[in-house]
Amino acid sequence: GKVWLEEQRAEWQAQAQERERVVQEQKAWLEEQQAWIGELEKGKAWLEEQRVAWQAQAEHWQAQARHWQSSPWGRLGLGLKLVNPAQELSDKESKPDD
Repeated sequence: GKVWLEEQRAEWQAQAQERERVVQEQKAWLEEQQAWIGELEKGKAWLEEQRVAWQAQAEHWQAQARHWQSSPWGRLGLGLKLVNPAQELSDKESKPDD
């Protein structure tokens, strides 16, 4: 009986060690996934900042276009191609804001 008990104890100990190894592997995998999630969250925040900036830029140019279209001088400038919204946009993007 004592030999059998020792064999059982050794088997249980081996099983416990294997389970501990699996738990440690899973813990490492989870930590890796959490690191990836952190990177994705940073990327998501950056993309949201970019979206907000582009939306503000689009709203600015929509307002500018409405202004040009509502003003007699603006309509004249657009009609005579003295005002070029595409050129205005590229000029604005090439110059840093003051």
